[in-house]
Amino acid sequence: MSPIIPFDYLVLLGGILLLAGGYLAWNTAARARRRDRIIITILRIAALAGLLFVALNPGRWQREREEHPDRWAILIDDSRSMGVEDVDGASRLQAAVSIARDASKRIEDEGGDALVYSFSERLKPIPVEGLEALAATGEASDILLAGDALLARHQAGSGGLKGIMLLSDGRQTSREARSDFAVRARARRSPVYPIVLGGDVLKKDISIVPARRHYVAFAGQAAKVGAVVRAQGYGRISPTVRLLDADGKVIEERKLELEDDSERRLSFRIRPEAAGYHKYGFEIDAWETDSTPANNRAEIGISAVDDDMRVLFLEGVPFWDSKFAVQLLRNQAHMKVDSIYRLAADRYFRIGSDTEDTSESDRPIFPENIEELSRYDIIVIGRGAEYFLDEERIGLIRVYLREQGGCLLFARGKSYNGSFPALEPLEPVVWGDRLKQSIVLEPASAGADAGLFGDLLPAPGDAVWEGLPRLREMRACRDIKSFSRILATGIADGESRKASPSPLIVSRRFGKGMVVLINAEGLWHWDFFPVDEKSGEIYKDLWVQLIHWMATYSEYLPGQEFALHMSDSSILPGSSVRLRIGYRGREEFEGNPVVLVRREDELLQSIAAAKSSSERNRWDAVLRLEQPGAYRIGIADSSGQREAAVYKTLFVLPLPSETDELGADRQFLQQLAESSGGHLIDSGELGDILAPNIEEQAVAETDRAVWVPLWDKLGILLAIAALFLCEWFLRRRNGLI
Repeated sequence: MSPIIPFDYLVLLGGILLLAGGYLAWNTAARARRRDRIIITILRIAALAGLLFVALNPGRWQREREEHPDRWAILIDDSRSMGVEDVDGASRLQAAVSIARDASKRIEDEGGDALVYSFSERLKPIPVEGLEALAATGEASDILLAGDALLARHQAGSGGLKGIMLLSDGRQTSREARSDFAVRARARRSPVYPIVLGGDVLKKDISIVPARRHYVAFAGQAAKVGAVVRAQGYGRISPTVRLLDADGKVIEERKLELEDDSERRLSFRIRPEAAGYHKYGFEIDAWETDSTPANNRAEIGISAVDDDMRVLFLEGVPFWDSKFAVQLLRNQAHMKVDSIYRLAADRYFRIGSDTEDTSESDRPIFPENIEELSRYDIIVIGRGAEYFLDEERIGLIRVYLREQGGCLLFARGKSYNGSFPALEPLEPVVWGDRLKQSIVLEPASAGADAGLFGDLLPAPGDAVWEGLPRLREMRACRDIKSFSRILATGIADGESRKASPSPLIVSRRFGKGMVVLINAEGLWHWDFFPVDEKSGEIYKDLWVQLIHWMATYSEYLPGQEFALHMSDSSILPGSSVRLRIGYRGREEFEGNPVVLVRREDELLQSIAAAKSSSERNRWDAVLRLEQPGAYRIGIADSSGQREAAVYKTLFVLPLPSETDELGADRQFLQQLAESSGGHLIDSGELGDILAPNIEEQAVAETDRAVWVPLWDKLGILLAIAALFLCEWFLRRRNGLI
């Protein structure tokens, strides 16, 4: 029962109603004959009992039942890649149309509904009779977006889908936004059953990719820029690579020999004459049937600075290593080197950047305060650090690194004898024993990833490293400290490359600055005892490029008060890149810098940076660009007028084209299917997949049940009404009304 009021109250009230109704009926029929008086009372009590029966509302709960046929969705990919004719002599789209027609007939024969859609960039319903008109013309293919749109059309319930048949080659060429299509399909019990159409297609492509998108160089001084040329599917070819200036004029060109499926690294020397931002480009010959002509050209940006790089060189135990290194650095046009030597226990000799500026002292010479120390971009320490440094001076170096973004280079391995607890926290390694073997330098993958090797210097595996004179005085490292990167390793002469190498060049971030360690001596042999012409050049390049690399990978460029860093240098259209701005000064910077976005010389955006809540003199900004191309990113003061000479190049890549890759992506479709609860099928499995499951109920029951009352029938209601009518008739016949 489902009474209209609580059962206990209804029984009490019903009892009172029956007694009161019977009492009143008996008293009001006192003038009638005794037999009629009894009948009137009984009729009254029976009628009221009928009303009490209705109030008790007896009945039963019954679930609603809805019968509907199975509904299947068939998705047909009509993008350009579906035009490839590799399915038994027919195109992928023709095969998809044939399968869709067969599947639709099977579904209808089983009493179901077949809902057919085509898609490339968006979902489009299509009647079965219109399948022949489909053409593979879509410029992009977005399987995930089509799936999301399909589920939005068919919500759960009577519009739900028993399954989704996907006829595609699996090429997801549109930008993959976050999509939960597979998860939602699984939750709705609408699994995806893809049929993979097509197979591998030989791709023909020749491309050129810059080693880095942005370089830093000194105005009027030669710098190296690199690129990687790749060829696929052409066999042996001889393309010509050109370096172009901002106006498209050829600066230099070079002919390469490439085998099939190979790549070649090459570098060019450029000389930006003026300070500021300069744009250059790489270009390679186009070849017939090149699948992606867009990657035959690439742009790079170069920030040319005219501020001299100031170097402080400390040497407590002078030797040929320091003599050759200082002489080399002094010969660089944009380097100003102050060198300090310990000649005896009480004799220290200083040579300024102007070699005529010399002085002597009987005490260790070193900058007196952080202001003097911050004049230098790099501090180089050879051997005998204990003769120059004490805890107070090491404290200055820590502030110089952590807050001023300076660089520290340990140029001759362990820079002191015994232990030096105050200096050890600055070193990127924990020292072990001295190694007696001669050493071969081997660039590491981290060095290539950082751009030091393979870009500025010969790549890992280049034969030039094996041919160089051996190094010595290397030490084993008992531990590599956190956040350290091994840029190059040392292989003991005669040992296998598979043997565990020792770190030879190690870098480590220290606050805003950087510490680099060269764990060996004898580099000067490369220049003084050259095996060939290359070894002398390698010695010069290693020192100069390592110094340049440290300066450009540190927080601040030489002579600059602001720093600009990007989370990515290459993004897809619509993606976001995070920008971080820093200020070198120790005082608080007033206002917020502005990010300036230019393409060519046109200013496109000015974005006010937001001040960091956790760090002083730090700001953040987020940039989002839609159009492919190369953009110059700079910063200015809050007014936007005074621009800092700090730039980055952001390259927005074009979206993948339908013809970039024509091979079917079976793995993508398999992952999509399994995530949705389905699996890959072929056309021969249509009967098994589309057949109704006899174990499933033929009806779908909703979660809501309905109360079906027993009194809600015409006969019962008429019977109650008849009891009241009979009482009324007897009362009228006895003259009681």
